Amino acid sequence: MKEYIGELVHLFVSVFIYNLSNFIVIPAITDITMSAICPGTDQCSLAIYLSGFQQTITGIGALIITPIIGNLSDKHGRKALLTFCVTISALPKGMADKVQEQRRASAFGVVTGVSAAGFVLGSLLARFTPTSFTFQLSAMGTMIAAVYMKFFLKESHAGSTDDNDLTALPQIASAWDMIALLRSSETFLHAAIITFLFSFGDSGLQDSLLYYLKATFHYSKDQYAYFLLVVGVAAAFSQLVLMPLVVPSVGEENLLSMALCANFVHIFLYSFAWNANVPYFAATFVIGSIFAHPCLRSIISKKVGPAEQGIAQGFISGVACFANILAPLVITPLTAVFLSETPPFHFPGFSIFCVALIVVYAFVHSLIMRKSSHANLSILIQKQRVDGYQIV
Repeated sequence: MKEYIGELVHLFVSVFIYNLSNFIVIPAITDITMSAICPGTDQCSLAIYLSGFQQTITGIGALIITPIIGNLSDKHGRKALLTFCVTISALPKGMADKVQEQRRASAFGVVTGVSAAGFVLGSLLARFTPTSFTFQLSAMGTMIAAVYMKFFLKESHAGSTDDNDLTALPQIASAWDMIALLRSSETFLHAAIITFLFSFGDSGLQDSLLYYLKATFHYSKDQYAYFLLVVGVAAAFSQLVLMPLVVPSVGEENLLSMALCANFVHIFLYSFAWNANVPYFAATFVIGSIFAHPCLRSIISKKVGPAEQGIAQGFISGVACFANILAPLVITPLTAVFLSETPPFHFPGFSIFCVALIVVYAFVHSLIMRKSSHANLSILIQKQRVDGYQIV
């Protein structure tokens, strides 16, 4: 991994600044929403619904844009798409361009660890930053990240403009191409299902957890900051220290299953938390659960060639975005009902428990997912347009 650090350092700095800017607002946003809509209370169904609506709208936008960005990054280069609105969704393609296959899981882990480090510093700053200044600081940091990318980040994939080259994929992939991509490989099919279930669970947890902690244990902005600090430190330690050591001996597929198992325990403990300190203990399981995302990215990355990283990673990001749309529509009403004054039965963490069950299904799929193999997706899609679908 050391030989790639010099080439990736500016990418890591950009990711760190971007994530710091985004995460600094998280500890404050729940209190701000509650005080604006239901001042003086710790339970507010309207605030939960509003948060779910916002998450759904964000997911719809990401679902439309993310696959397009993935394809355009193959044609026009990674830097242009990363810099455009600081689009971190193009990041996995840039990582794959720089790092050899056998090192990609560690590389994706490091960039996730850098994101977690930004999460840690963002949580610390949120603890000591006045709420009135938090959002201005976040906006300023995002602008700095964009400027830094523009001047310091080097292009990792110059793109292709040869319309005769099948690997260039000059046109934006259609929905038919995406279906062909799924049906062309069982590995991709299982990876897409796992991505959907894992992202659904992750989005559902994000939508409900902070309101659950507020209603059940009366968490405030400072307690949120400390709690998120534990999450961030665990994630950063796991990705920056443990993952480069574990992946070579365990392998991405096995590590993915272990991560999903840890994720189940992590979420299950939240749902049955019996006092205010249990969520802090549950947060330590992030050390294992955080492996899931980089392992999935690495498995997908190894499945395709350099010119197809954009379409493959963009497709997986699109699946995750679709899950982010559906999760609030399902989890938000459950959360609102069971945190209300008249729930069907007393189980404040019921919506979070449902999320844990979804992760179990993802774990089952990870056990049957096949080993990834190299394939040229653009040629495969073109071939299937002539020959029809065939599982390979």
